[in-house]
Amino acid sequence: MKGPLPHDLGWICRRILMLYRHQKGFTLIELLASVCILALLLSFTMTGFVSNLRSNLDTQIHYESIQAAQSVLDDLRFQDISTLSGQLLSTVNIGNRFYTVSATYCEKPEFCISDEIRHISIRVGYNGKTVYETDTVYTKL
Repeated sequence: MKGPLPHDLGWICRRILMLYRHQKGFTLIELLASVCILALLLSFTMTGFVSNLRSNLDTQIHYESIQAAQSVLDDLRFQDISTLSGQLLSTVNIGNRFYTVSATYCEKPEFCISDEIRHISIRVGYNGKTVYETDTVYTKL
């Protein structure tokens, strides 16, 4: 029996290397396959990257809306609570974004039983959409 056995893996590898040793480049099919694989990998990576960027932006907007609400509540602390009634609209700039803050007084009348107690509801909007809401009760000290 001449030559190696067909199941000899070393012989097969050496034969393939000898065939490719004389070639000086890649074929068009090999290049197209490489580009397709690269494009597929990049599409999966970019989808995750864009999703992560969107999540980070949403988290930042939520955090800044909390800061906007806190800013308005801090300003209200220095006012006489017996004068607080109706609704207050204000625009707050945080992180180069403008948030619309709406403060509504005595939305729940059971908390506004005297001039020394005020229920305050805060709603913070960004781009026409409510991104944060909170309630608190102020009392006169």
